Formats: sequence, C-alpha cells, structure tokens
Amino acid sequence: MKKNTAKKMSPSDVSLKVVPGPPAQIDGVVVGRLQGFRDQDLPLVDFVENPFLTPVPARTTVSLSVADLEKEVVLQFENGQPHKPIILGLLLGKTGPEHKLENEVAPFVEVDGEKIVVNANREIVLRCGEASITLTRAGKVLIKGEHVVSHSKGANKIKGGSVQIN
Repeated sequence: MKKNTAKKMSPSDVSLKVVPGPPAQIDGVVVGRLQGFRDQDLPLVDFVENPFLTPVPARTTVSLSVADLEKEVVLQFENGQPHKPIILGLLLGKTGPEHKLENEVAPFVEVDGEKIVVNANREIVLRCGEASITLTRAGKVLIKGEHVVSHSKGANKIKGGSVQIN
C-alpha cells in the first residue's frame, strides 16, 4: 500500500488530481484502505491502483465509522472507473505484518456534544501558525508560541518533580 499525506489534509479539501499517464480501468475486486471521511459521511479510500494524488470519495454498501479508519476495505469500481469506487465491505481479522501491535489503538476522534476525544498512538499536534500544542506517547505536553498566556479565576497551579522558570 503506498504512503500518502491524506491525513494532513482536511477531508473537505479533497479534490481529485490525475497523475499523468493513460486513464486506467480497474476490473475485478481491489483491496484498499479507508483513509477518512468528507463531510462526516462520505468515505475516502486509497488503493494501490489509485491514479489520483489523494484518496478517492467512495460509495459504500456497509456502515462505516471513524473506528474503521485505516482498515482494509473491499472495493469494486463502477464501470471500471477508478474515480467511482464502491466499498463492498471490510476485511476482517489480522492481515499479516500490517496488523497493529497489541499496545496500539486505532486512531479515532469521538465527539458526543459534551466533549471531544482525540486518540493517537504516538503523538497529537494542534498547530496554528507559530503556535502548537503537542502531546506525546511518553507523557510530554509541549506548548510553543510567540506569547503564552495563562489565566485563572481560581488558583493557577504548577506542579512537577522540579519546576524550572527561565
């Protein structure tokens, strides 16, 4: 499966760009991966034969959720056209060397109206311009910015094994 940068893109920014070459027709069943969702319900898939630079929006015959991200999907193409994939289902079970390690969890985002949970195996980064907040697997929280301000109506506590200021 080829690597792509789809995860760094906003799913609503997906537009198909053709890699130069003759248009390919895809016959038969293809195994791909669920890469994300556009507009929260349109699945985006990638597959080895993908002639586009980004994941392709797909129709589906099965219900999918963010818990299914990065899972292998079975694809068929309407009239053999690579820009018209149809997800026939998910492949079940471990798929050889690509399966997750026991201590890894599938990346997911959970939104229930009261809280948002973002889960990743190695690192989560929130970035805007020169500012960023990074959470690492080792338990580090890194806050970077041109100006960092902390306000509190109650106590503003700093706790740690040691506290270094400047």
